[in-house]
Amino acid sequence: MSKSVSFKPINPSEPTDFDVSPRLRLWSVGANGILIASASGVILSILATYIHRPWLGLMNALHEMISAHMTLGLLLVLGVISVALGGVGLYTIRKRSSLILGLQIFALIFLAVLEVGALYGFLTHWLTNLTLGVTYAVQSFRPGQMDPASIAAIQSILHCCGRSSYEDYFIANEDIPMNYVPFSCCDIYKHGSETCHNASLTTMKGRVGKAPEYGVDTNQLIIPKHMAFDRGCQSSLYTTVLPLLLILFGALLFFNLLTAISNGVYLHYSSQAEMDSIEFVDAALRGECQ
Repeated sequence: MSKSVSFKPINPSEPTDFDVSPRLRLWSVGANGILIASASGVILSILATYIHRPWLGLMNALHEMISAHMTLGLLLVLGVISVALGGVGLYTIRKRSSLILGLQIFALIFLAVLEVGALYGFLTHWLTNLTLGVTYAVQSFRPGQMDPASIAAIQSILHCCGRSSYEDYFIANEDIPMNYVPFSCCDIYKHGSETCHNASLTTMKGRVGKAPEYGVDTNQLIIPKHMAFDRGCQSSLYTTVLPLLLILFGALLFFNLLTAISNGVYLHYSSQAEMDSIEFVDAALRGECQ
């Protein structure tokens, strides 16, 4: 008389004795969540730059020197892709799809390679063009000009003057009278805004003019050199703007690699657990049939 064998249906979404460690699963989920959070932070930082008018003016001034808008746009795209891949990772871990998780890991590694290439290109462009760009901006500054790439925006926001110091205007710019600097160089934190306005003068073709009338654009004015910021703008850009951009690039790259490694470890152990489970079920079935 034949012996009946009943088979219990197996739901792949339910944990088994051969399931991956909950701690490992939680670590992988956390890595994907951190990737989404960090990339979202990069995106919000870039959007805030374009919303905050002074920083937007700084980016406009830097665009001709280091392609600032292109750099921020690239960071924005990389951030959006990172958020999308992090979401894919969370979904595949929940659904236990090894194939899609493997593709996500490959995409993260490929994205990290792109980020390294973008970072290398940015640093090369920065180191090659920044000094020349700031020098040209100092030389070409004209009081009253409305050029969005004016050095005035850099000086007023970063609290600096000239390339290396305010003395660069005495050497390189014929439109600024000797011993005077643009109004944007005035150290309002040391002298006060009212004092800067009271000491300002108009200028025309390198000659000192008269006291300005009320409501005159400050970009048309000059001030005595002793009221200027002490440090130059090149060093300010290296110590202020460059670290911020490197942090944005570094955050995306670091958390992309961290997520790729975490998901890779999770995929390895989940695949091993799946194989062990299949072998166990296969061995059990062979034993029942004997």
